[in-house]
This record gives sequence, structure tokens and C-alpha cells, in this order.
Amino acid sequence: LHLAKRLSAEKHNITVLEKDPEKARYAEEHLDALVIVGSGSSVEDLKNANIDKADVFAGLSNSDEVNLLSCRLAQKLNVPYKIARVRNPEYTRPDFILSDFEMGVDLLVHPERETADAIVRLIHQSSATGVVEFKGADIQLLGIRLERNSPILGKTIGELWQKHGNIAARIVAIKRKEHTLIPGGSDILVAGDQIFVICEKKLIPTVVHITGKEDVSIQNIMILGGGLVGQFVAQSLEDTINVKIIESRSDKSEKIANALKKTLVIHGDGTDVDLLATEGILNMDAFIATTG
Repeated sequence: LHLAKRLSAEKHNITVLEKDPEKARYAEEHLDALVIVGSGSSVEDLKNANIDKADVFAGLSNSDEVNLLSCRLAQKLNVPYKIARVRNPEYTRPDFILSDFEMGVDLLVHPERETADAIVRLIHQSSATGVVEFKGADIQLLGIRLERNSPILGKTIGELWQKHGNIAARIVAIKRKEHTLIPGGSDILVAGDQIFVICEKKLIPTVVHITGKEDVSIQNIMILGGGLVGQFVAQSLEDTINVKIIESRSDKSEKIANALKKTLVIHGDGTDVDLLATEGILNMDAFIATTG
């Protein structure tokens, strides 16, 4: 529903296929879109939704298999671009037995994996408010909030360019309160600005230093919740960082402990202050809540 709202706001023509009549009725009342009661795994329903006129098909149901099957059908019905949301990590493994083409998919989206990757990028770049990597290039988009002691406050973009023009980095946007600005040379940076800088990965420490920020060395992390996001984060970090997961369910904590190599998994209630204190929360460099 959220995605459909955003696409509709961008003036795309949206058709929503929903098998639950109540959900379909709700969507019809809240979306500027054509809403049809039906299943993405039904060729007849897809045809009734005029799939032959679609430029993009997205399978976003709670079932991986339905999403993949519907994309395969969309491929057969000549839809140019197909997207499937999946939760099972097996489908996104490089050595999976079927290629994306064989599954009928142009893009596999794993929300939990994407969330975990974003968290890991922020752990590695602790001074940032956000980090976006560009696929196939060693370039990143870095978000940095300017504090009151930043040495670049009161400077114009032009002045920064004159002083640091030899560095291949550019401020491409500024978020100031509720507004996002595309900066020109005369724009002045003020405290609280969130600047977005595009640069090569190797230049990030230099950019961070110019803004007056300092990266905190993160060596100890506690994760609350052993769901997919928590597991993916631990898996990505456990070789270089001490990771501890607090999981409330006994059977799940045992399963996670067997799946991860170096992460310490604790069975317990993450809302128990005494437990958190016993497990050393005060000695942690970062705390990540991934429950729900």
C-alpha cells in the first residue's frame, strides 16, 4: 500500500491485484489506483488486470513462491520488467540453482537483507546518517549532519569548492529541516544541515574530517532480536566485531547459535534491564534493536 501510494503520487498509473476482498476495498478507498480482487498466481486474474499493458510488474505478497510464480507468468505475458519481494535468503544466493531469468525476475528485493546491509554500512561509517552504495562502482552517497562545532558552518558551497576543489567529492543535496535543497555556489551551510556528499569510497575519511566529524571505532555490538535482520547483521559483522544477540525464544536462540559462527547468542528478555546490564550493555559501542 505504501509503495502504491508513492508511485501514484509520482503520477504513475497503478493497478493493484489483491486476493483479500477486505484489503482490496481498503486499498480502493485510499489509493488513486485501479484495484482488482484476484491472485497474482492466476493467469486469468493477471489478464483481467490488463497485465499486457504493464511496463513493470511487482510481486509483493507475503509469499515468496507466489511472488516468483507471478513474475514467471508476467514474463510469459511479455511484461518488460519484473520485481519479486522474497524473504528466503536461498533465492538471493549467487549459487542458487535457478538464474533470475529462469525465475522470470529482473530484480529480487529482500527487504530484511537491504535493511541489514544499511545497518552494516552505518556501523562501518559511524559518523554518517546514511550511506548508499552504487552498484558496479566504487562510489558512495554519504549523509552527514553538521553539528554546531563543524568548521564548515557559515561557508558557502563555492568557498568549500575553492578550498577543497582538488578532492573529488561534491555536495549534491542539503536537507534543512523539512526541505531538501539542490545547492548552488552561494548557498551557506548552517548547523543542523544534513548534507549528502557523493565521492569515492576511499575519500570518505577525508570528507568526514572536513566536516569536523570523527568516526567512533565500533568493536562491540549488542543486537536485540534474532529475526532475519539481526541474523544478517551478525553474519556480516561477526568476523571483525564482537557481536552479541539477545533472543527471547528458546528454540530460535538455539537455531541462531548453530547458524552463526562467532556470535554469542543469549536466550532472554531484551526488555529486562538487569539482563542487559549483566550482558554488558554499558560496554557496547553500538546497540541495534531489530525485533518485530
